[in-house]
Amino acid sequence: NNNNNNNNNNGDNNRLLCIASHIKYLPAGSWILDWLFTGWRAALIVLLVRYFYKVPTFDRNGTPLKDTIKSTLEHKGLGHASFQIQPQHCNPVGMFHGGCQGVLVEVVGQTLAKQELKSDQIRLESINVNYLGAGKIGKTVDVVANTIDGMSSPDHVTVEVRVSSTTRGKILSEAVLVWSKLT
Repeated sequence: NNNNNNNNNNGDNNRLLCIASHIKYLPAGSWILDWLFTGWRAALIVLLVRYFYKVPTFDRNGTPLKDTIKSTLEHKGLGHASFQIQPQHCNPVGMFHGGCQGVLVEVVGQTLAKQELKSDQIRLESINVNYLGAGKIGKTVDVVANTIDGMSSPDHVTVEVRVSSTTRGKILSEAVLVWSKLT
């Protein structure tokens, strides 16, 4: 269980930019797997997987993540898109990276938020993503965004975004994003 609370400040004006909390462990449901994937054993497994299972992953010095996601996204209407998972969207073991899922829900949710707020000048106030399943390289996922009834005003909109498998309909992640109109 890795729980980090980070306060990121902008050095220019000392304005708070974000508060983040990240939990990096999901119980496997088996005491053996729970024991195996904690502490130094988990670090050793990651090193072994990286050594034997070489999967190309996102290049930090290449194209910005948001651009690689937008280039692979196929819009199917307002708040609906499909996305094919590529190697650069995955972690070293070939699973759809949570950070990429976060950017994906932001990109699709932003389109709906701009429409609802009737403005191109909006800001993401908060994002909460729950990861419920794993996507794999080459698979296509559906991304559907909807506004949450009773959670909007002329200056704010709350959007729920679900990422699910196109073949089985299994939900991989659910996100709630709050957007505000810049004045």
